Amino acid sequence: MARATSAEAGGAEPRGVAAQHAIEIFNARQTARDRERLSVSKELETQWLEAERLELEQDMERARREEAAAAREGARLLAQRRGEAAFEEGRNVEALAAYDEAVWIDPRHPGCWESRGVVLGRLERYGDSITSCDEALRLRPKYVEALVTRANAYRLRGDADSARRDLDAALAVDPKHLTALENRALVRRLAGDALGAREDRRAAQVLISASEELGLFIERRRAKMTRLPVSAEDD
Repeated sequence: MARATSAEAGGAEPRGVAAQHAIEIFNARQTARDRERLSVSKELETQWLEAERLELEQDMERARREEAAAAREGARLLAQRRGEAAFEEGRNVEALAAYDEAVWIDPRHPGCWESRGVVLGRLERYGDSITSCDEALRLRPKYVEALVTRANAYRLRGDADSARRDLDAALAVDPKHLTALENRALVRRLAGDALGAREDRRAAQVLISASEELGLFIERRRAKMTRLPVSAEDD
């Protein structure tokens, strides 16, 4: 009778069975790892798809906002142009209605508030003109045109001191603003400051002369350019 081996005597599995069992354990673990990786992969894919969806929604919302802003800009420009045309033709009530529409469409546009102030001044609604210019200056501090328009409304309402302050502020920003100089000369004369009024009128005249000289220079330059030969054959 053959002797039993020590492994058989101890009840251990045969070598082939043990190997098979080890393979099964390895495969089970590998399957578990594969499932875990698949689960992680699906989770990452879900997260990626969600990020893509959110980005697409943000792009669409941005496009809608830009489209709406472009539409508002177009409508505001049309109203503004109607106001300018009506104002130039002296149709002040129509001009005011157009500028009212413009500031309703885009209440953050300082130019529309300033233009509205000009029309209100022409309609002798000086308090409303000042309020409109206040809004323009709130949106754009040191807005020279709004300062000049408001100063004119102050002057016509009889508040020369406020008019002078606005004109001083306007000329501090733009010392060569012709209308501001002319208006300040008028305010100074009304206040009895004859010397200051002459200084402002002199400065305004210098600007006018310089502008006229520049205009003549440009016209001469254009005339000279039109007389130049267009090819070597014309020499």
